[in-house]
Amino acid sequence: MSRNTFVAVAPALIVSAIAALAATPAHAHGPFGSAAPFWSGVFHFAVAPLAIVVSIAFTAAIARADDHTVLAAIGIAAATAFGAALWMPSQWIAPAPLAAIASGLLALSGWRGRRWLYCLLAALAGSAIGIVAEPDQRTWGAAFGISGVVMLISSAGVELFLWFDRQLRWQAAALVAQRILGAWVVAIGLLLGALALFVGS
Repeated sequence: MSRNTFVAVAPALIVSAIAALAATPAHAHGPFGSAAPFWSGVFHFAVAPLAIVVSIAFTAAIARADDHTVLAAIGIAAATAFGAALWMPSQWIAPAPLAAIASGLLALSGWRGRRWLYCLLAALAGSAIGIVAEPDQRTWGAAFGISGVVMLISSAGVELFLWFDRQLRWQAAALVAQRILGAWVVAIGLLLGALALFVGS
């Protein structure tokens, strides 16, 4: 990352760090107690906007990595989402805004990092998703539901990006779309971070 790029994104990093420390858990739905544990996990993911944003941002961030890195990153994200859904309390919400903005910045820059960076991002994103999805009952079935959705969205999203990238007439559009998506996610992450600061104050 060049010095100019770092200077440009530094304010976003500072705001996201403050928002992460000040963020508080929120509940935007009723319980899904009547659903089977697996589907309860899926439904909780579907009604957690921040989990959806982090998943999309993570997918955009890893889309242009090599195949082995993509597989490793998706596996780590799914595994950490599973673990977080089972064992991490909702008060540990700090990874969520950080994961959204870090993934968005990586997608926005178009920069290809090393494998360890993608794996670290995957662990952060998976933890964030597992925490904010927050199933009513922390069962293995619910955790499998959440991690399964993470794998499905990430795999399908990467394949979609690669399909567009293989079409000669769509290559430029795919790159632009990735960067627009990254900017969109950074903006949403900052907005949610500011909201968290407001609610927590």
